[in-house]
Amino acid sequence: MVYVCSHNIISSLGFTTEENILAFKENKTGIAETDDKELTPEKVYISRVDRRLVENKFSAIGENDKYTKYEKFIILSVHDAI
Repeated sequence: MVYVCSHNIISSLGFTTEENILAFKENKTGIAETDDKELTPEKVYISRVDRRLVENKFSAIGENDKYTKYEKFIILSVHDAI
């Protein structure tokens, strides 16, 4: 039998498990205030992944206009894990 194990985390703290753990150890937070009127009429604090960074990273492995935001997260994460 062969077992393969890998992992990856994409969050507002980073695009790899290592980046997320390092940010956590440094007491960083991915939560920030936003006044994005598309999300809410009032200022709120949220954890948000930078959409431009996702688009830039994804363009190296696929076509941005073929996938939803969430599909890109999954594909990027699996790509990095593999």
